Amino acid sequence: FEPYSVMSLRGKTMGIIGFGNIGRRTARVAKAFDMWVIGTRRSVTKPGKARWADLMLPIANLDRLLAESDYVVVTAPHTPETHHLIGPRQFHAMKKSAFLVNVGRGPVVDESALAAALQQGRIAGAALDVFEEEPLPQDSPLWGLPNLIYSPHVAGHIVEYPGLVRELFVRNLEHYVKGERLSGIVDKEHGY
Repeated sequence: FEPYSVMSLRGKTMGIIGFGNIGRRTARVAKAFDMWVIGTRRSVTKPGKARWADLMLPIANLDRLLAESDYVVVTAPHTPETHHLIGPRQFHAMKKSAFLVNVGRGPVVDESALAAALQQGRIAGAALDVFEEEPLPQDSPLWGLPNLIYSPHVAGHIVEYPGLVRELFVRNLEHYVKGERLSGIVDKEHGY
């Protein structure tokens, strides 16, 4: 056991890639810690503000989000457009003191590029709950990195989950019978 000091989140900047339900909830928590929040999502066409975000940027301005963020949180879905969205160029755009957190989908982050960025001190650290391949292969270059925290895709697994799924199913069945709009519909065109 070695004691160490932790950094305060107050006044730091969190960049959130994928400002859907999970991204917005993450932003809400960040705001509770007095963080500055920058978000991006596919549907944003010009810089502006949003609830829980001090600044929303179009995905074309991703490098700005990366350059200004102390913590980059990936909550984006995996689509052909987001595959390896975070790769070597994006790690070079980040602060050397920045941390990457991926709770979205594994393939959004190029793991080889992440391993190189962590080994070379290109970024300070990372935390991953999702991986390109799960479970993480034994020969992955990510294993053993001292500046990486791993969790086995359990960020969303809660005891109440089966009950919540049943509630959603029953609610959607009632809406379906009444001819009303359903919740949680996947847009096949967007891939999520």
